[in-house]
Amino acid sequence: MKICSACGSSNSDDNKFCMKCGQRLPDQPAVQPVAVDQLQPMATETPAVEPQAMPQPAAPAYPAQSIPPMPAPAPSFAPAPASDPKRKAKRLRVVIIAVIVAVLIAAGCAGFVWYRHTQQQRALADCTSVLADANKASKTDDKTYKSAQQVYSSSEADKATLQTLGDTLDSYDQLPLPDLQCSADTDAETLKQTTDRLRDWRSKHDTLTAQLNKEMTTVKLKDSQTALETKLKDASALLESAKGKVDDESTLTALQQAVDKAEKLKDGSDTKAMDQATGDLSALIVKVNDSVSTYTAKQDASRCTALAGSYYDPQGISTFIVQNDCSVKGYDGNPAVNRIFDYGTYVSGSYAARTDGTATWKTTSTEYGDHTWTLYPAGMRAPSTIDAESDDYFLTSVRLDRDNDRYLVKE
Repeated sequence: MKICSACGSSNSDDNKFCMKCGQRLPDQPAVQPVAVDQLQPMATETPAVEPQAMPQPAAPAYPAQSIPPMPAPAPSFAPAPASDPKRKAKRLRVVIIAVIVAVLIAAGCAGFVWYRHTQQQRALADCTSVLADANKASKTDDKTYKSAQQVYSSSEADKATLQTLGDTLDSYDQLPLPDLQCSADTDAETLKQTTDRLRDWRSKHDTLTAQLNKEMTTVKLKDSQTALETKLKDASALLESAKGKVDDESTLTALQQAVDKAEKLKDGSDTKAMDQATGDLSALIVKVNDSVSTYTAKQDASRCTALAGSYYDPQGISTFIVQNDCSVKGYDGNPAVNRIFDYGTYVSGSYAARTDGTATWKTTSTEYGDHTWTLYPAGMRAPSTIDAESDDYFLTSVRLDRDNDRYLVKE
């Protein structure tokens, strides 16, 4: 047992410091005082009894007294040195440092957990944002893809130009949006990998979309130029053919102005202006044609009125009747038959005057088909293919010899 010299507390022999006050204990245990038992009277020899000795008076009986034990002399040891302030301060620093280290370790662990959580949340937010943008871009650019497909299928551009657009369409079709998700229970590294894949897809997707727009613009420009050049040729040809044959001369003037404007646009790059010019030319061409039709109808009406009447058939004995609208009916020359043939209606604009004095026009009929009629005016002998041995030859020859008769040949 070790006794603390500072506070007097008992401590186990194994202790180095006092359990109560922390004072360093001596290396050897303190010597314990030994209790002294009651002193017993020393035994003395009993003298031999002398015969007939006179009895001694009895000594008064006193109770035996206990003599308190004498304390053992206290062991002599050097007094404990006074507490060292420097040592206390050192121990205090050790304790403080230990506490600080523990706090730092705990804070580090908490910080690491917080850092991982923050990183995961940032990665999740980044992934979610990139995925949303990718989905939006995919839907928007798919419209561009469909427009490019329509341009490709309807274009009349050259093969090389279309081939480039077709290749880009194939590449776009082979780059669908990957099926990726940004899940809240996914770690930061996996989310980052997903985000990187989405960004890589977006980069390639945007490149292809830009190529589609560029190549689609090129094809559209070729188509617009081709359409405008074709319409310019049609308009120029009509300007020549319609001179003097329109009911309204202002339609020709307007068409000429549109042609002059279109000539300045055809070699440019403004597809919108080209398409507008093509549309304007188309509308004006229709107006000129309508004006030509009106003029022709008026001319036809005047001619047909003048041509109306009966004509002999130089190929037989029939008679042809030209109506006021230039339609033709035929009567069989045989009274026994007396049939009427309706050869149909006049084909507008088919009338043509020949330099030899004859004139032609056409009729059409669902029953008798299409025919071309050639008119020989009075005084002009019409050709005849009738057989000289035919019964009708004599009558036909007589007709052909009359100078005042008009003939109509049906082809």
